[in-house]
Amino acid sequence: MLNIILLALLISFVFGWNNSSFFKGGLTASGLLSYRKSVVLTSLGLLSGALIEGNKMGKALIGSVTESTTDTALFATLITVLLLMAIFTIIHTPVSLSHAIVGAYLGANFIMGLPLNFINLEFIILSWISVPIFSALITILIYKLVSFIVQGFSLLTLDTYNRLSVIFVVFYITYALGANNLGLINGLYMPLIKNPILQRSMIIFMALSVAFGILAFGKRIAKAVGEDLIILSPIGFLTSMFSSALIIWIFTQFSIPISITQAIVGGIFGAGLVKRYVMFNRIILYEIIIGWIAIATIGFILSMLVMKVFL
Repeated sequence: MLNIILLALLISFVFGWNNSSFFKGGLTASGLLSYRKSVVLTSLGLLSGALIEGNKMGKALIGSVTESTTDTALFATLITVLLLMAIFTIIHTPVSLSHAIVGAYLGANFIMGLPLNFINLEFIILSWISVPIFSALITILIYKLVSFIVQGFSLLTLDTYNRLSVIFVVFYITYALGANNLGLINGLYMPLIKNPILQRSMIIFMALSVAFGILAFGKRIAKAVGEDLIILSPIGFLTSMFSSALIIWIFTQFSIPISITQAIVGGIFGAGLVKRYVMFNRIILYEIIIGWIAIATIGFILSMLVMKVFL
């Protein structure tokens, strides 16, 4: 059990390192929030989401995709996810934690011969396909509404609006992330912990581990995507972030693991489409999309290989 818990903490750390590019990088690039203040808000959001609604992801895989699993399959799943997240992070490519976990979980349990619920699995995959589309559409609607509201604001009022909005948006998106992605990780190992106090303590440690990953190493990858993927105004970026958080939160209510990278990329391009002219870096975009497609497949294959080693 201790090995599994340590792996979960390491995955959280690398997850924070990798995904800081989205929920923080663009905000610091826009000058709306300092790097360290965003880390504080991120920590509070992650912790609140994981504590308040993270339990909703407890049966996202165990009890949904499979009726049960084994400690060996669980260990192989976490080893695989850690390897994949670390490799993609080192090459500065944001990847989906949820895709990695689902792919690795399927591969490990397939080797164990456990029956898979393909109906629930198909529903998860369809949700992944729909997330960027829904995020883009919601962003377009909110962007137009906010633009109409603020068009009469003075520069000073608009600046105040942006700075207050960024506090709410950073907290909300990290809250949704804590509930969904951290809840997904916690749902894998939490059945092994019987002590309620230890369960709550582990949620706190997991949130802090993500925040430490952001603070320690996240600034470089944050700059790569936050500044180079697409050029947006503060309002454009804030509306895309809010829409992404809303999408993640909605799917959390149905215990569906969602990729923050998919939601935010969809939201960012929704905001970009509102303007007739938009500049975005196609190379970075293609790298992200390839990562989405590849991560679940690689996770499935790699976890089977890891299982064969342990078996």
